[in-house]
Amino acid sequence: MMSLISARLGALILLSAALFGYIQTLKIATLRVERESAQQGNAERDALIQTLHQQASEHEAAQLALQQQLAHLHQVHTQRKTTIQKNYETKTVRTWANARLPESIIGLRQHVDFIGTASYAQRLPQGNSLPTPRQCAKDKR
Repeated sequence: MMSLISARLGALILLSAALFGYIQTLKIATLRVERESAQQGNAERDALIQTLHQQASEHEAAQLALQQQLAHLHQVHTQRKTTIQKNYETKTVRTWANARLPESIIGLRQHVDFIGTASYAQRLPQGNSLPTPRQCAKDKR
């Protein structure tokens, strides 16, 4: 009877060890899958970080170019302003700039706002319309 108990106990221990080994194998497989998933996530994160660094470098270069362009435009503006001030200081230019425009020129600047093609057609002169290309060809014969 003792040998039967010993045999059963040995079989139970062997079965427990096999079951423990199987559970450990499952845990190892699960950990491998998790590690691969984490490595893939890390690779995606690293690629995203690299892309963001590249975009940041491009933005910095673009910002620097815009700052240089702004500085150049400011310099050109300052030069033009100085030139205008110097020109305005001369009496001839100042007199010309302060003179009133002739009435015919003022009339050119006054116009009615057009609202569609009908208002444009009303604004066109009626008696002095331009000749069509066919009329020009007939006149040349």
